[in-house]
Amino acid sequence: IVLLTLLATSAAAVSLLHRRAAQAFGNAVQAESAADSAIRVVLLQLAGRGQMWAKWLGGGTRTIEIAGAPTKVRVELEDGRIDLNTGSRKLLYALFAANGWSESNARTFVARIEDWIDPVGDPQPGGAELRNYQALGRLYGPRHAPFECVAELRQVLGGDRVSSMLMRALTGDTHARYPSQSAAPTAVLRSLRSADERQPGGRHWLGKAGHSASPVDIFVGSSAVVGIGGVYACAKYLRPT
Repeated sequence: IVLLTLLATSAAAVSLLHRRAAQAFGNAVQAESAADSAIRVVLLQLAGRGQMWAKWLGGGTRTIEIAGAPTKVRVELEDGRIDLNTGSRKLLYALFAANGWSESNARTFVARIEDWIDPVGDPQPGGAELRNYQALGRLYGPRHAPFECVAELRQVLGGDRVSSMLMRALTGDTHARYPSQSAAPTAVLRSLRSADERQPGGRHWLGKAGHSASPVDIFVGSSAVVGIGGVYACAKYLRPT
């Protein structure tokens, strides 16, 4: 009888865990679907420009109700950020050096970023290849491919030291050499000024960064967050000129 009771209790516990797992999975799918739908609604509104364009680019987080699920949406400009894959390496160095990193650490980290992107070969001076990652107990090395998202930067040696402020100053989606000065966050403006101070004649980088001349030239990232579970989905699009 004791054995049967234990078996019954164990089966009931397993059944409860299965039900909870299935429910959690269902909630996650529903939340992700709501987030995706919210993003599509916002992108349609942005495509029409006009008042809705100004509303969404005014900053802050807004709530859209999708099938009864309140979805928080925030739209941010991307073209003021430095592109990890195509941005100037001198400007990327200035981003770290002008925002609290020593010049040595900034130079080393940028070299490691280059090694992460570049085809297989010898590391950049101060950079890191597979053997350097393995020496530190990492089970992986550089992908030798462009960054798929900014969060991937955390996997680069030293990436755990990058603050959230600097992460928000970076992108992998604009494919631009220089960021737009008019849309640049504080950390990027600081790096532009720092880079200018190192250039004879001054205002070299600020001049190249320029301004966003027209809304159709702006790259917009849209993100939606749903529910307490922290389900997150994002989509980005580029309005061509």
